Order: sequence, then structure tokens, then C-alpha cells
Amino acid sequence: MFTDSCLVYASAGRGIREALDGCEIIYGVDRSTPNSSATDIHVFYHDYTQSFWIYDPISNSYLRYTDLADGTSTFITATDRLTGRQLTFENVIVIPAIHNRIRHLQYDIDLGIGKKEPAYLFRDGQVFKIYWSTVNREWEKETGFLRPIHFVDANGNPISLKHGRTWLHLVTPESYLDDLGDGNWRVRFIQPYDPPDTPEPE
Repeated sequence: MFTDSCLVYASAGRGIREALDGCEIIYGVDRSTPNSSATDIHVFYHDYTQSFWIYDPISNSYLRYTDLADGTSTFITATDRLTGRQLTFENVIVIPAIHNRIRHLQYDIDLGIGKKEPAYLFRDGQVFKIYWSTVNREWEKETGFLRPIHFVDANGNPISLKHGRTWLHLVTPESYLDDLGDGNWRVRFIQPYDPPDTPEPE
């Protein structure tokens, strides 16, 4: 969907790297009520994979924290490795999408053309129910080129993101949001059925 683009990525699993048309690999570290107040967002993928966002009204953005990946749910400031500054994003979007299993712990997330599915936008300290869409619009139909995923309301009208940066959390359709009250939200990731692979003959 990104015409004339290239992929910069940190790592890839067995059989995945060969399928990627990447231009660069960078170092990495292994470590539903609309318009409600949303000052804190706890995103739980796994005991060892969590993140936390706190809305900062001064910068009108969400400050990112990540866990220590040790099962203690201890969070530290997530920083840019080049500048040392805390990561901040004006928009945080939760996108439920089908995860097709390729092999154990490897999935193809279906964001294919022609889809329109629910999503959740966190901006300005609030949460909004929106839709992610890959439905072709007039420009795509006229030019024959594809454009990336976009966000609309229930009637297909474009919704406004806050000017700045956007972080996307991809989750399964079975995942859910919990309103914990007082502006606190939890995004709980539900793992797809993923049995261990059958050992390959030697």
C-alpha cells in the first residue's frame, strides 16, 4: 500500500526475511465507550510484553513507557535511542485485525485491500471509536496506485488525527478494551490459537 516505499526493520523470523523487500535492517532490543476520558492506557500483550501510555496535557501527547520484560509489570520510560528523549505520540490507535498463523509465533496480519473494521483512537486525553479502512477511494481508482491504511467514521467520512506522530497497536479481533474508570483504559491482547509446530524430519 506504500507506493515507492521501502521497509526498515529490526529482525525477521525464519522464512520471513526472504519474503521482505527491505531497504535497511536496524538494531533492535528483545525485550468501548466513544469520547470517554482516556488519560492512561495499559496495553497488555503478554506478561513480558507490555506498554503504558500517560496523557500529558502540556504537550497534548501520550508519553510511552515499556515494561522490563521480566514479568514484574515494572515500567520504565521508553526513549529514542538516538536522542535519549522520551517517546511521545499525539495519536495512539488500536487496530484489531485477523492474525493468520504462518507457523508457531509467526503471523500474517490481514490489512488487505477493501476492508473496513472497527478501531479505537486515543487523542487529546479521550478515546473515540473509529474504523480502519483499506477501501479504495477516488484517487486510487483514478490513478491505479494504492495508498496506505486510513481512518474513517461509521459513514466512511475521514476522521481527524491530531497533527503529529501516530503509534499503531495491532491486536487480534478477539482482543478487547476495558474502561477501568477515572480515565484508565486497558487493552488486552488475546493470542490466536497457536499450537507448537510439528518437528520437521531430519
